[in-house]
Amino acid sequence: MDQAIFDKFTEIYQKIDADAPISDEKRELYETLINMFPTYPEFWIWYIRDELNANNQDLAQKLFYRCLPIVPDVALFQHYLEYVTATCTDKQQICAAYEYALSNVGLDMDAKSIYMQYVEFAQIAGNEIVSVEHLRRIYHRALLIPMNGLNE
Repeated sequence: MDQAIFDKFTEIYQKIDADAPISDEKRELYETLINMFPTYPEFWIWYIRDELNANNQDLAQKLFYRCLPIVPDVALFQHYLEYVTATCTDKQQICAAYEYALSNVGLDMDAKSIYMQYVEFAQIAGNEIVSVEHLRRIYHRALLIPMNGLNE
């Protein structure tokens, strides 16, 4: 896609009041943006954030289902994990969400935060949800991947 078109759409979006509540017109703009640039994560994140701010959980969930298979972006998956941990009470489903995230972006150099959050969740969840052996595998996977900030 032409960089000038992308820049123009980004400029149009930035002129819209970002704090304004979601509306049909804003949804239409988001749909136009993601149809033209389906793999650009920021448009998805903005759209989902606006739906969540309007307490439209079902619409936000549908947006996650649309974008996660085609946009392997660490920031997008972090938003997804925040959503899952905030709305889901089943620890097995939360564990599955972390596994899904890592299967999609676990090789990314910036995936450290997801690994760290997963380890923290696994330690809090306890052995009945995440076994010690599974926790070791999480650490092992993380250590095999060259990630930014791993030495910190």
